[in-house]
Amino acid sequence: MLAFVLSDNGLGLSSDGYADAGKNGIGLTNTRTRLRYLYGDAHEFALTESTNGGVAVKMKIPFRESTEEI
Repeated sequence: MLAFVLSDNGLGLSSDGYADAGKNGIGLTNTRTRLRYLYGDAHEFALTESTNGGVAVKMKIPFRESTEEI
């Protein structure tokens, strides 16, 4: 698995904000839809509170070795 963590040190979200994230915009919804399409249940995507007080996005996707030469 490849693991990514992106975080900021902004204002963060309220406790309700994490549950509601992605309901009003298209960015998070689009990301979740694409991950589900590409990896099915073999991926993880979550918003959590950052250690800096902002928001952290944690994502894990299956690692695929390429057989093509670049």
